[in-house]
Amino acid sequence: MPKDGFKSLTIPTEVYDDFFNIYIANKHALRRLGVNSFSSFITMILYKSQKWDVLTVHSQHNKLNENVGKNGNYAVIVQ
Repeated sequence: MPKDGFKSLTIPTEVYDDFFNIYIANKHALRRLGVNSFSSFITMILYKSQKWDVLTVHSQHNKLNENVGKNGNYAVIVQ
């Protein structure tokens, strides 16, 4: 269980390994930006991904509704 104020996120091992390798390869440059841990690196990536254009999100939302499936448990959007 994560501590209060935090949530867990489950991703495939391959995705984790790819991002971790990017983090390790750029660790010194990231520290100059104030990114001092792998967790803060992932947080930075997630925040930067939120800067989508509103119209793009709206059009992807329509595609998401078509691809979620009957139970609505998950969907994958690839751009």
